[in-house]
Amino acid sequence: MDKAISELENGQIEPIKFAAKVCEQGNYQEALDTITARNQALDQELRTAVCANSDELLQNASDVKFLRDRVTALKSQITRTRNETEQIASSIVNPFKRVQTAAENLQKSYIICKVLRTLQKFLALVRQSEKITPVTEIKGSSNDIRRLCEMYLIAQKGELQGINAFEIFWQKMKPLCDNLINVATDQYYKSIQTSNVTEASSAAAVFDFLENLQQISNEAYQKEIIRMNDTMKEKLKDVNQRQANSLQIIKDTILILPIYASRVNTIYQTMLSRIALGKSNSYDLKPLEPFHIVESFSTSFQSQIESIARKYPKISTDISTEIPSIRQTFVSAIDRLPDSINRQDSLTVLSSSIVPFQDSFISTLDKEMRQKLSQLLNGKSDDLSILKVFCDDLKTKMLSYDSGLVLALKSHIIKLASDYQGLKARTGQQISIEAMKHSPVLCKGLVEICNKFYQDESAKEVEKILNSLPPPSSPAKGRR
Repeated sequence: MDKAISELENGQIEPIKFAAKVCEQGNYQEALDTITARNQALDQELRTAVCANSDELLQNASDVKFLRDRVTALKSQITRTRNETEQIASSIVNPFKRVQTAAENLQKSYIICKVLRTLQKFLALVRQSEKITPVTEIKGSSNDIRRLCEMYLIAQKGELQGINAFEIFWQKMKPLCDNLINVATDQYYKSIQTSNVTEASSAAAVFDFLENLQQISNEAYQKEIIRMNDTMKEKLKDVNQRQANSLQIIKDTILILPIYASRVNTIYQTMLSRIALGKSNSYDLKPLEPFHIVESFSTSFQSQIESIARKYPKISTDISTEIPSIRQTFVSAIDRLPDSINRQDSLTVLSSSIVPFQDSFISTLDKEMRQKLSQLLNGKSDDLSILKVFCDDLKTKMLSYDSGLVLALKSHIIKLASDYQGLKARTGQQISIEAMKHSPVLCKGLVEICNKFYQDESAKEVEKILNSLPPPSSPAKGRR
């Protein structure tokens, strides 16, 4: 029964449904007794609340009359309910209607009592806040800040609208609340710009009390993404066919990522600090993870670079040629990211923005390697050390590449051994004895590269492929 009465008071069940349920169970007498007792308790609570706030309420005669009339009405209702209970005890006449009426009156009484509780709380906060002055800086949470925020929340819910006592005191307190929110907002956003987690956390205490920190944080994160994309567009708009430093502009654009990553990390760390203080465990950190800024940057950068490449073919070629340098700029930017962002994942995501250009670079490099092998096997080069020089040159280049690009080349290094074997088979008798002797040189060079850069089974794979080549044949009779 207590649970049903609580649901009735809070509006979770309608009086008519409550009455139907009571009559169905046949315990209407118990329900009437419980309602009567509850009404008596609410009557006492109303009287106590009015006395506790008499000074404020006496300034507003209409409020006093309203509450006095309500108390009188409740007293009359209690008397009626008691009489009805006595009548039901002797004779059951329309119990459904009686229970429904009693339930409706209890629900109305509870609503009035709930409003008065809120008014009582508001007036108590006003009394405790008499000496509060406008703030100019927020250095952390305090009782004064909490009280102002609680008053603001009460006002925003609108439960006390139309009650003179509330309206009069709210006019006095509203400027203090508005000032607090404005200072907190300004301090929060400035702290994000300077990546000052301490000041941002202090300002966030206000939003925590106002129960909108999640919303404020999400909005701040999205604003930083928008600012980053706008800055990127502004920088890249100068890239064109006539700009000699177009590639440098592209690299400089990449280096804006750490700036905005630091800002969103401040938002993330601020939220973590509030959770650590035990203020709330209901915050959703997923939309605030700093790694999202890397993903957003990669998507926007890819769109901008591909648009430039379509307009200016020469720049597209230059980008492909400068892939190692561009990737090194990625690495430089990643080194400056906050610790909360995974480095390897960031490099993977950023690299995805230049896939077409990187594929073109690797394809060109692969073609150059095959061309040199073909020249050797066709006897077009008499330089017996060409493969050693080639391998040394390739190793030197790879030393300047980042780990991601080196890894992307692994399959091409292994394929180089297979290509050598394939070229040899197709060339047949035209292969010079000198060229065939280069197999061990190539094997040694590629194995050294694999051992240095990969430390896996790739070296053995290369060795197996090249060692499967037949030994060079002896010159034919009569041939010098």
